[in-house]
Amino acid sequence: MTSTPTPRPRHPTALRVQALTLLTEGFHLDRVSEITTIPPRTLQYIRKKAKDRGYNPEIDCRILEEYVVDGEHTGRPKEITEETELALIASVSKD
Repeated sequence: MTSTPTPRPRHPTALRVQALTLLTEGFHLDRVSEITTIPPRTLQYIRKKAKDRGYNPEIDCRILEEYVVDGEHTGRPKEITEETELALIASVSKD
């Protein structure tokens, strides 16, 4: 029996902003994790992603949504075209 992996929880944008604010203000990673319930490794990822997207508190301490918004989740590409899918659905619906 194979177990399916548990999907990663997505943290709301407001919580990411709060976490990034606390980290920027000098709170310890473990304390921010306690407050927000976001794992420390995820906090490091959020901070790195924000910096990669242009966040630099030494120049401008505002946290823009674009710094913390959840990235696009593309998933696995479809193996059939939309036209084939529609034809298949129409065929099944007919019977």
